[in-house]
Amino acid sequence: AYGYSSEDVQMVIESMASQGKEPTFCMGDDIPLAALSQKPHMLYDYFKQRFAQ
Repeated sequence: AYGYSSEDVQMVIESMASQGKEPTFCMGDDIPLAALSQKPHMLYDYFKQRFAQ
């Protein structure tokens, strides 16, 4: 909903709500490409890697 994936909600929103602070992540994209992932992704995610290059 509102452009957030289930991964965004689990990793960012829930941790912010439970701990009261912003989560810290490393720089870089270490998740699998949307086409190769087992989880459902938004259509935008399929093109993100291509346009970033």
